[in-house]
Amino acid sequence: ASGALPGVAAARVGQSEMARRFCRQTAAADLADMHAALDGGVHIAALGGMWMMAVLGLAGLTMNESGLGLNPQLPDGWQSLAFSVQWRGRHISVSVDADRKAIQATLTSGEPMAITVGEEQHELGRETPLVIGLVRNCMAKLPVVYGMRPR
Repeated sequence: ASGALPGVAAARVGQSEMARRFCRQTAAADLADMHAALDGGVHIAALGGMWMMAVLGLAGLTMNESGLGLNPQLPDGWQSLAFSVQWRGRHISVSVDADRKAIQATLTSGEPMAITVGEEQHELGRETPLVIGLVRNCMAKLPVVYGMRPR
């Protein structure tokens, strides 16, 4: 069974170490060649699951009417996470840097837009990258889910 969706859920409630365990389990589908039907290939669903865990879970990417939101929860030992997304005719590059405690978002094409980090909304334009200071636990106000509490 895939650990992708439980990994996203764990990251979303602030359980980044649990999300890391699910990430490793999902990666094992390819790394350990656990599925004989692959015959040396890759398990594309596992790769999609890894992307979902990293971007939707650990980076906390959400999409809504007003723009994109980020609530990063990188596990201990992860220095950074970088990805690109396309949203409503825009191309956005995002990097989360745990060492610098910052998020950098760059709008490479499309119209200016809103980006929310934690509960603070920022305007993202094309002139210069937006650098936002990162609070370690953006998710402190999340409810308890199945006995897991944000750390």
